[in-house]
Amino acid sequence: MPVGVGCDKPHEERSKEFLVRALQEEKLGLACHVRGTQQPAPVHNEGWVFSSHFAVLALGGELPAATSTALRQRLLESRRSDAWSYGVRAPVDSDDTAFALRTLRVLGAAESRECLDQFYVQEKNAYKTFLWESTKRLELNATVAANTGIHAEVNLNIAELCGAERGGRPQLEPMLEQCIGDDGEVRSYFYPCRWYGSYWLLAAQRAGVPIAANWTRKALEFVRGSQGSDGSWDQGDPYASALALATLRMGGEYPDAQASAERFLREAQRPDGSWATKAVIWEYVLAPEIVWDAFDSNRVVCTSLARIALRERPNV
Repeated sequence: MPVGVGCDKPHEERSKEFLVRALQEEKLGLACHVRGTQQPAPVHNEGWVFSSHFAVLALGGELPAATSTALRQRLLESRRSDAWSYGVRAPVDSDDTAFALRTLRVLGAAESRECLDQFYVQEKNAYKTFLWESTKRLELNATVAANTGIHAEVNLNIAELCGAERGGRPQLEPMLEQCIGDDGEVRSYFYPCRWYGSYWLLAAQRAGVPIAANWTRKALEFVRGSQGSDGSWDQGDPYASALALATLRMGGEYPDAQASAERFLREAQRPDGSWATKAVIWEYVLAPEIVWDAFDSNRVVCTSLARIALRERPNV
């Protein structure tokens, strides 16, 4: 199959049925445990704003009307302090607020993005993640204090949502100088997958955000250079591979790498239409020796991203 052709019908239909069922049954939460134990964290089985965001983008116009209406209503009712959060036991944050606003836009209920202004740090021309008193600096290494700072992947998410409309807010160049390593990896704070930041960098650029070509070039070279011989990333992980393939698709680069990644993902799909990963999706340092790890236990995030990646032009 030539690169750029979307999923074939059986793959497409099975993944669609899986995601629609997950949305209808509200099986969207991420399992979250204290690292090194099976002890559930207080936010166990939450994160549905995050996972439903990718599911809606993966389905687009194929989402049944009743399901769309129900999800739109649930999102609007879950708004707190004019923002959204990871879950009812979590504080509101700018990252989940951006996810919710993007989802609502796709569902036909565009809400004002002015609610993000409460997270804006004017002197840094950037957004902090939480409303707490902030360190007011870019944080790359996870600590309790650093949770209050500015995080690159969150600002890339907000930048993609706003496109080129908000007059250079946030200002990404200083962040990119710090968070892109010599190898081209775009480092994330809350999301440990090494290809998560690259995905949002290319997504923001495609949305019209001015990003210097050298940054996207480095990111694409990193993605291509870290691909395995079987076409996958992270030693056969479908989640990492979907993020990486979607990044290459958005960059329009390395067609041979895209083709081998596409073959890997098609072969990795489960009989029920889903894709599964054991990777940590999200992590949070609660205390110096207590870290929460969230997993895609309902397979919604991985399945959504795989479906997105297998398109010719992924919707972010």
